[in-house]
Amino acid sequence: MFFLLVFSFSFFAVAYAAFENVMTTTVRAQGMGDAFCSISDEPASILINPAGITKLKRMSLGSSYSNLFFGLVNDLVYNSLISFSTPIQIENEKTKNAIGALWSLLGSNKYSENIFAFSYAHQIFESLSVGGTLKILFWNSARTLSFNSEEEGPLSNTSISLDAGLIYKPDEAISFGLTLGNLNQPNIVSSSSKIEDHLPLEIRTGGSFSLEKLLISFDFINKYYTYQERTESTVCVGAEQDLAPLFKVPLSVRGGVNFPFLNGTNLSFGGSYKNLENDFPFQIDYAMIISLFQANLFTHRFSFTTSFAPVQEALKEEMRKREEELKRLEEEKKKLEEKKEEIKEKAGEAIKLEERTDGLGIIIDADIIFSEQTSVLSSEGFSILDRALEMANLYPENKIRVEGHTDSTGSWAANMKLSLERAQAVANYLVSKGIDKSRISSRGYGADKPVDSNDTETGRKQNRRIEIIILKW
Repeated sequence: MFFLLVFSFSFFAVAYAAFENVMTTTVRAQGMGDAFCSISDEPASILINPAGITKLKRMSLGSSYSNLFFGLVNDLVYNSLISFSTPIQIENEKTKNAIGALWSLLGSNKYSENIFAFSYAHQIFESLSVGGTLKILFWNSARTLSFNSEEEGPLSNTSISLDAGLIYKPDEAISFGLTLGNLNQPNIVSSSSKIEDHLPLEIRTGGSFSLEKLLISFDFINKYYTYQERTESTVCVGAEQDLAPLFKVPLSVRGGVNFPFLNGTNLSFGGSYKNLENDFPFQIDYAMIISLFQANLFTHRFSFTTSFAPVQEALKEEMRKREEELKRLEEEKKKLEEKKEEIKEKAGEAIKLEERTDGLGIIIDADIIFSEQTSVLSSEGFSILDRALEMANLYPENKIRVEGHTDSTGSWAANMKLSLERAQAVANYLVSKGIDKSRISSRGYGADKPVDSNDTETGRKQNRRIEIIILKW
């Protein structure tokens, strides 16, 4: 039977706290019969094995409420818990580190018990993590009259306890855990008492293994009461089945059994709902514990856990994404340059590339792609424009402007007309080959924008050209 956390008197008028019978384990753990030492991957599990929080990838916040020993006459025993953990990055270290904190209130009408826990965990190797927890324990009772004194007054105690744990995970399917609890075995009796009673040294070992979506775990707990010269042992066995593959719903069910050698057997059942697909991931857990030793006493437990990226993690993630994006852009730019050179090589001297302030210019000799003094494309012109088309297709989102240019031979009006008709002919050909009509425009400049002197034949040949500009904006 679970140890009832109610106020009691001894012959020496001492109130005993129940920190050794921690009901503040995670709801998921209780649903698995407390067989959780080798798992411990939740913020509240620092009270089971602090090494487990190195498994957490994001900052996590959890809360739970329990109605303990439902059916207890004339009293209400409850437990409220808030837990927090987050991974941290230590400079120049590649291994994982994590910190955690927890506050638990366990109380009844006559008694209250607080635990403040602070943990640090470190991953030594990829398969081995260690952790430690500092616990501040405080309890107090209602005002009462002691048997050996006429003075009235509340009883209370504050003490500190230390835990240490490790988790060894040789592969993804198998895990082993070890926890040493209450290493300093603090005195937990009333501070006004003249006698002492200490929390036991607790050694918990456990293992777990997964088969597909089924997780099976077991723990063996030994408590050594040094000052009372006695020991207590408990065996815990639990299992958890992920139902998502079967029902396409993110549900899990779990069950467990707890065998305290000196008390009755406890059965536990539970389940969870996980929503991990959006920006606010959360998990809701429920567990029910039934005492077979006294069947009218059972416990309900609920918890809510969420995780989110801390500011520093979010910034690091953003920087990582930016670096990846820059790397991707550099690789794309390199491939683009290689492709441009390949296209240019195919076209030979008929095409020249020119980086301009407004975009990439593809300059084509008009004498090669048009019949003399006409806007009719030659057979050779089609193949050259196909190379220009390949170049344009490297920039599928960019606008394209086609410009026609002539030399100064002939009238201004005739040159303007010829240059515009040639630009339109090129634009129409590119559209016929798949370029979206809304992306492309054409202009004729006649002889107004020469690139060389019109006084020589060589200069005039340079001025008779088509420019296809792939615009930056």
